[in-house]
Amino acid sequence: DFQDDDNRPFDLDFLASPFFPRHHGTSVASLFIDEAPLAQLVPYRFSRTDPCKFKDIIEHINANDIKIVAIPMGSSKRGIWDCFYESANEYKHMLFIVSAGNNGINIDKQKVFPASFPLENSVVVSSSTIVVAVVDSIVTTP
Repeated sequence: DFQDDDNRPFDLDFLASPFFPRHHGTSVASLFIDEAPLAQLVPYRFSRTDPCKFKDIIEHINANDIKIVAIPMGSSKRGIWDCFYESANEYKHMLFIVSAGNNGINIDKQKVFPASFPLENSVVVSSSTIVVAVVDSIVTTP
């Protein structure tokens, strides 16, 4: 946990509302586990108060021989992500999966970082809305 500097990276995001915290990292991790049940996930908590701790996080990830890093967050404020960019550029053997943001933003016109950085070792993914239909009855064919 690089916010509280302890070994408990609890996932609470109070930015939208202190009464309804989001568990964004937990949601993204759940998707990974569903698709790759044998994968081992190592959670890290980013420091909102010191964005340059990204350097420490990436060094810790490298020291633990982790090769794929998912970053399910971003913002339009490039300066927050400069330390991430420098570190990701240094560790070219790692693959960073980064978010293009939400709500169908065209990141060619409206930059979202870290997705808008020119990193050769990153893959940019976009968000989607999943629609679940409830079926009233099941039709079978012989």
